Amino acid sequence: MAVTKLTTSGVNNVVKSDSMLVGNRVITTKKVAFGLSSSPYVSVYDWFGPYGKLGTRYVTATTVPTSIVLGVDFNPAGTAIALSMFSPSPYMIAYPWDDSTGFGTKYADPGSLLTSFTRPKFSPSGNDVAVASSATPWMQIYPFSTSTGFGTKYTNPGTLPTGQGQFPAWNPAGNTIALSHWITPFVSVYPFTSGTGFGTKYADPATLPGGDTNGAVFNPAGTVLALSGLSTSPYIHAYAWSSGFGTKYANPASLPDTGIRDIRFSPNGNVIVVSSESTSPFIWAYAWSNSTGFGSKYADPATLPTSGLTLAWSTDGKALAMGAGTSDLNQNLYIYAWDDSTGFGFRQINSFNTGVYSIVFK
Repeated sequence: MAVTKLTTSGVNNVVKSDSMLVGNRVITTKKVAFGLSSSPYVSVYDWFGPYGKLGTRYVTATTVPTSIVLGVDFNPAGTAIALSMFSPSPYMIAYPWDDSTGFGTKYADPGSLLTSFTRPKFSPSGNDVAVASSATPWMQIYPFSTSTGFGTKYTNPGTLPTGQGQFPAWNPAGNTIALSHWITPFVSVYPFTSGTGFGTKYADPATLPGGDTNGAVFNPAGTVLALSGLSTSPYIHAYAWSSGFGTKYANPASLPDTGIRDIRFSPNGNVIVVSSESTSPFIWAYAWSNSTGFGSKYADPATLPTSGLTLAWSTDGKALAMGAGTSDLNQNLYIYAWDDSTGFGFRQINSFNTGVYSIVFK
């Protein structure tokens, strides 16, 4: 398939491509950021959709992370990028972001520093950023402004989660924050008001996940909360949600047979996908209906991954990316074309010589 860059301009020592001609289609530039296991630990690229490879890499930030970046997230406006490090303090940092010039000067660290590694997630408004943590209080939330950066940490919730936090998940309205974590009840969910903070923890689900959870995500409508399980079958859990837990959906007919690292709804909410680090095929995708739950499992991709840690959908839902912790070339990043009718398409060959621990598209 022919791939042709249409226009370029030099910006901050980076050659930027405004669009790309693929066959007879013009594809506009999007961005994708990766958290990596070796220096520079975070990289952002132009990306031309499922029909084109990664484009030019943006110049590395002036102040770089110093260890594995476990989580990376753009704010909804695409004007800031937050990331978390395995070590050392401050564990979470953030930068202004500009699509023309890339990373700005790092924001000042939060005034109340974290004490362990984290994963960040901006609220839908972008006015707050939540982080999961491996040490008590297991989750913290900070106000955030693109002009000044981190604000004063909100007071911890009255009832703390019970174990190591894994992934924070906002509902689309931004008035609920969920945390997947270790130790029963394995998930904690709170009302949240920007400017005020946490409300009283919601009651636990009637049917608990039954083991440590790792991933958490609301569907785009905010009516379903899904969790990935690390230690106990069925490894995938989905609950109806309406200001509290509803009934747990029936398990999918074809279950993964290993612990699941990540779980994501597609942007239109019609597909749910999970990843595993240890057992083939390492990625499972299911049709999803908010009324009936899990549908049939899609056929495995023609090119199977060899491991899987993290997942990300492109913003238009036409590509699905999975990163792996291995440093083996061609085995740490899988970006598949996606169609809801047919499932996995071809894999575009993009790879690093380092592990890929987190991915986010904008």
